[in-house]
Amino acid sequence: MNTFIMALKNEAYHLIKRYHLTLVVHQPFKVYQTQNMRVILSGVGKSSSYAATKFALEDRETHHGLWVNFGVAGDSALPVGSLVSISKVTEDDTGRSWYPYVKQHPKCYVKALRTYNSPICQYPLNSSCDMEASGFMAAVSEAISSEHIHVLKLISDNSSSGIGNLTKALMKQLVAENIELINTYIKSAEENLSIEPKSFPFSIEKMFQGQHFTVTQTHQLLELYRSFCALCPEEAWPSIELNNRDKPSDILAKLRLQITQLSPKL
Repeated sequence: MNTFIMALKNEAYHLIKRYHLTLVVHQPFKVYQTQNMRVILSGVGKSSSYAATKFALEDRETHHGLWVNFGVAGDSALPVGSLVSISKVTEDDTGRSWYPYVKQHPKCYVKALRTYNSPICQYPLNSSCDMEASGFMAAVSEAISSEHIHVLKLISDNSSSGIGNLTKALMKQLVAENIELINTYIKSAEENLSIEPKSFPFSIEKMFQGQHFTVTQTHQLLELYRSFCALCPEEAWPSIELNNRDKPSDILAKLRLQITQLSPKL
């Protein structure tokens, strides 16, 4: 089962309609569900998003599916109506960061996102902005492996059309116009979960020589490999400089830094 954590009913309306979801839980959060998908309405803000995600995680049978934080966001430059797969989520007041999985799509932008405690008028230059994603990431990252986790945002306001122009009707309209693109993205992300590379490239295999990667670290390396393949499917695996003192954790940190700086040119 795929789980969507969303703030508002207006954001969720056309997903509920598209997937024929039924209201099955009223408290503490409204849950709309079918056999294969559920939408949980958290309310506005990162604390609410965190609480709704923790509530959703109580059902361990759903942990194998996709976990998606979907909703509207602002951006300084992207056109209103743009769909964005978020590569990095940063919490503005604490500076903490998380890295959801990115599934490259030709009609979907890839960008970092910053989560604020309240609506802002001055958009950050190099990232989109919202009020929920860091709460979702803080909760879901404790229980779910990263290839299952996606943050998908729909740009609703920008420097030309500020948040004051965002209405409930416009929110619904933007989701309606992108519902099939959202569906395509989700289907592609689902297919990715079933793909296991038969072997790592030689350059990755070489990293194992003389190193003891734990099971968890090997899994983290696989996740980095998947992220790189999604971001840059036509490029060679990045080379990194290693020294004799580098431990597996150091290798993973260097790879993670290099890969998360990558962004497809759209």
